[in-house]
Amino acid sequence: VLSEGTNIFCVANPHQDTQSTCSMALLRVVSLLCICGWALGGGAGECTRWNICDPGKERCRDWAMARTAPESFIVEYHMDGLVKEDPHQSSAGVVKIRVIREWAQPFADKLYMQAQFRVAEGGPVYRAAANKTGGFVVQFGESGIPRIDDCWTKKLITNQTSRVHQPGNVEWTVAFGMSSTNDTSNPNCTSTDHCTQAFANEIFINLDDNTELLNPIDFSPVGYVMEESRQVVKRIYNGYGEVAELCMPPSPRPFCRFDANGKPLGVNTTLMNIKGRPYIDRNFPKITKITKIAIKQDAGVPSQRRSYQFIDSLASFK
Repeated sequence: VLSEGTNIFCVANPHQDTQSTCSMALLRVVSLLCICGWALGGGAGECTRWNICDPGKERCRDWAMARTAPESFIVEYHMDGLVKEDPHQSSAGVVKIRVIREWAQPFADKLYMQAQFRVAEGGPVYRAAANKTGGFVVQFGESGIPRIDDCWTKKLITNQTSRVHQPGNVEWTVAFGMSSTNDTSNPNCTSTDHCTQAFANEIFINLDDNTELLNPIDFSPVGYVMEESRQVVKRIYNGYGEVAELCMPPSPRPFCRFDANGKPLGVNTTLMNIKGRPYIDRNFPKITKITKIAIKQDAGVPSQRRSYQFIDSLASFK
């Protein structure tokens, strides 16, 4: 798995001549791998989530934006600050998301790139619109470091869209958060009054069947939470509720939480983007955070079945 700090080496066969072992075809492959190592390695001259927007890093930005994801892959979000269901349970766990490129190719490519660079590592699960009896979404994807988030939001993003693939925004599917606009020119949007724009880096997990609400405005799922990690999602701390901007009068959304003075308890994403992690750490001590991100090869499902396994088994996932 390529990620920050990864280096790739060509090891010659000690029992053969190096030149005869490494054919020209192999050397071409190694050259491509070395470009990957240059882009994602940890040395001073290489590109990371920290410096990819710096002057002189145009080559790395071009490389990152041109990445094509595998047909399917798994992203692991290691989290801490999960709610303990008993005193002996760990507060750490892993949320595994299977991404299926056929569902939404531009979003699969974007998530693959972000996971490779571990953009959200160390960041909070800043939106947990849920309670013990139900939920809407949980959302994450910001690092909580303004320099990084500003870079990836402004210079490593496009407005590519994708038609919503079946099964749509049912429970446990994952999609990118996007802004809503009254511009209905998005060809994949079926709503007549507002549609989404894809300029966002955060992803959300549907905690309920949100197809009627989100499908028409073109929130395109890119994958789903794997069954073995759904209990981890349910343990994400939701005591702060919906984000503060969506809990203002006159019509706060469901799952908003308020203090004794009527002030929303949720994260103010504007302040998070300006003040970063100090704002989160000071005001939200119980918030769940992402401690590590890893990409895993998807070997558990035959390639021709990956796109349909989830659809065929919806009833068993409730």
